[in-house]
Amino acid sequence: KARGLHRFVVGDGYWLPPVSKYRDALWGDTAFLATFAELDHHGPREGVTYFGALYLEDEGEVPVWSGERPRVGAYLRAGWAPLVTLAEVLKAKGCDAVFFVPDADDGLLERLRVAGVRVQRMPLRISPAGGDYDLMICHAGHGTVAASLVAGVPLMLAPRYVEQDENSRKVVRMRAGSRTAPDASADALRRVLDELLVTDICKSAATTFRAEHSGYSPIASVSRLASGIDIILIAQLLRTSGVVQSDRQDRVNRG
Repeated sequence: KARGLHRFVVGDGYWLPPVSKYRDALWGDTAFLATFAELDHHGPREGVTYFGALYLEDEGEVPVWSGERPRVGAYLRAGWAPLVTLAEVLKAKGCDAVFFVPDADDGLLERLRVAGVRVQRMPLRISPAGGDYDLMICHAGHGTVAASLVAGVPLMLAPRYVEQDENSRKVVRMRAGSRTAPDASADALRRVLDELLVTDICKSAATTFRAEHSGYSPIASVSRLASGIDIILIAQLLRTSGVVQSDRQDRVNRG
């Protein structure tokens, strides 16, 4: 601001609290809420525009499924304690599960295969058209949660950080998913999976979210954000140009 530059902030809501002694520093001169009202950590709020979540819609690949078994995707980290136990539980429940664990070494990937799940080196792509997954398991990162709900996919959430925990609470509150503990036992995992795969409560809520945001595109959202920034910058340039022209005219008038 000291250099006279307009400060734009784009955030998913967590770092944009409505009331804070650091509000000016956090919000800049213009802030864009890149989330949905249902997922806003401090919302829903009145009098604001929600641009929708930003994520890579075309990243990765959709798994090739076999048969009619429940189709489960898992985007998890190697350090999550129940990782292999979860793979064993999913196999016992007859699920066709595909894991993406980006920080796993070859040894851990092999343990997961032995436990009964497939592993994928590429990220799991979640098509907005839906129908690719019956369940997504993740650490409740904002992008994965949003992409899953836009596709109508219920969630099993294993948050590791405060922000992820807040994402989980939002999803659980709308009944589109369930949360599991970082040290969940096999029995606890089975109970959560039964709720998500056997009953229709979470699937119904996720389907409702999808219907309410039908046609949403993060690419289109980025375009709207860029247009909003352009409008403000052009207005500033016009004002600056007007000041310069006025100053020049004053000099001419003064001779």
